[in-house]
Amino acid sequence: MQHEFNAGRDPMMLADSDSDTELSPYPILWAFSSLSHLALGVPFAATLLLILFCHEMGHYLYCRHYRIAATPPFFIPFPSMIGTVGAFIKIRAPIETRRKLFDIGIGGPIAGFIPALVFAFVGLALSQPLPLGVEPVLGLPLVFEAVNALLGHGWMPQGLLLHPVALAAWAGMLATSLNLLPVGQLDGGHILFALFPRWHRYVSLLTIAGLVLMAWYFYMGWILWAVLLGFMGTKHPYVEPWPKPSPRRYLLGGVALLLLALSLMPSPVKGVTLPQVWQGVRPTLHEWKMDALHKLGLK
Repeated sequence: MQHEFNAGRDPMMLADSDSDTELSPYPILWAFSSLSHLALGVPFAATLLLILFCHEMGHYLYCRHYRIAATPPFFIPFPSMIGTVGAFIKIRAPIETRRKLFDIGIGGPIAGFIPALVFAFVGLALSQPLPLGVEPVLGLPLVFEAVNALLGHGWMPQGLLLHPVALAAWAGMLATSLNLLPVGQLDGGHILFALFPRWHRYVSLLTIAGLVLMAWYFYMGWILWAVLLGFMGTKHPYVEPWPKPSPRRYLLGGVALLLLALSLMPSPVKGVTLPQVWQGVRPTLHEWKMDALHKLGLK
């Protein structure tokens, strides 16, 4: 990513270091062919891992504070453009009260959002305007727009060529928003159940329905997240209703909602909506149907 940025190309579009030919999305041999090649991945990788680590440590430290058994953070490698699908801790004991559930649930998003915001300032300060005629690949969250304005960049109609540090902050914001969705046992689900346990199931179902609508109008990838959350379920483990969370925690619940609004991206990757996909595959499906009917002698 750093090499592509230095060359004035979108870091999401890989190209050979010595030519304009495209590389594989996972240029392992190229990266390990030289120490200098490998070092180019450090700004992005180190930034993203630190953001994810801080998020999970927010959960872990609250577990330690309440003497609830939990593992340290584990990272999940995955062959994708960012190299991971996140990190997690495993809580090995039940959470007894709503107050503890709330603190453990909100600790991660806040602890992850703060370094992501810091790196957004750093990364956007290092970013450049996209060359004319080049369309941006990624959609930006509201917090990026606010940071960009504070940095004095103003509104750039052609978009930004994001520095790898900004890309890592973008991925961190995406992870924060996904975790804050008020569904099931995501962080947002824990927060919702701690504050309004009777609303939890209904809000979870409404959120999944909202993701389907976002897939229809903004980006088709949301349908995968909706299906995954549907399979995970909307139920939450039982937690003692008393004592209720303090008024301060209800205020922090509003902060969590604000963080969700600032970090959520309706179109994280500028692509196609479900209706556009349907229009694209409809002719092919029609051809398959007619071919099958012809072979069966029905047409």
